[in-house]
Amino acid sequence: MCYFEFAPIHRDNGVINSTSMSKSLNEKQQNQLVDLVDVQIGQEYELVVTTYSGLYRYRVGDVLRVAGYKNNAPQFYFVCRENVILSIDSDKTDEAELQNAVKYAVHNLMPFDANVAEYTSYADTATIPDHYVLFWELNVNGSTQIPPSVFEDCCLTIEESLNSVYRQGRASDKSIGPLQSMNTRPVSKC
Repeated sequence: MCYFEFAPIHRDNGVINSTSMSKSLNEKQQNQLVDLVDVQIGQEYELVVTTYSGLYRYRVGDVLRVAGYKNNAPQFYFVCRENVILSIDSDKTDEAELQNAVKYAVHNLMPFDANVAEYTSYADTATIPDHYVLFWELNVNGSTQIPPSVFEDCCLTIEESLNSVYRQGRASDKSIGPLQSMNTRPVSKC
């Protein structure tokens, strides 16, 4: 049905090297592709699939690690999805999308002379339904207390800025819970 090849993933300090994860396969990367029989235990690869006719080659975006062999066939563990930092259901939120959503939400903090210095996030799968959690490090220059409703507005702004698959899972399917924003103040949920 198709032909499987594997593009080796190189990490710098635990971060996937962006040169190996570019959108199209350049000539050097095509020469680096490894056949199924040549994968190495412990090495990570991105799956590349070529159609039966050989006319189309797809970078699937799944990063796999070779765990061992069974009957001379390599066994893989799924490591992550390329460029995806948050995912709960069928939604896939990449770093650029989340950064833009946070940038829009920061406008809600401007009247209080506050901004986001740094943020991080994770998908909390310990609750039902699962939800995203954002941790914000705030720079507050003014002395005015920021009301919890402002953080709720920030959550809503972020949710409205995320992709349609996330919004459908959040509103229609109810498979994704409300975004949770955490900072030095009490947790605000929307």
